[in-house]
Amino acid sequence: QLTYFGSMCVICLDNFNRPIVLNCGHAFCEHCLVSWLLHSRTCPVCRLEVAVPVDKSGNTTHMLQLF
Repeated sequence: QLTYFGSMCVICLDNFNRPIVLNCGHAFCEHCLVSWLLHSRTCPVCRLEVAVPVDKSGNTTHMLQLF
């Protein structure tokens, strides 16, 4: 999947750093995606809604799921 996107994150326009691929198939650097999700709960490319689970202490986890 990452070969399709090359080695560049479309958020930071730099080489992937710890890439995450969403269920919709779009890939982003972990840090870029987490920063994006603080402002919007959608994929930055296709706008598919992304669920960010919350643990018992109220903190978000790094596991991402789609509705």
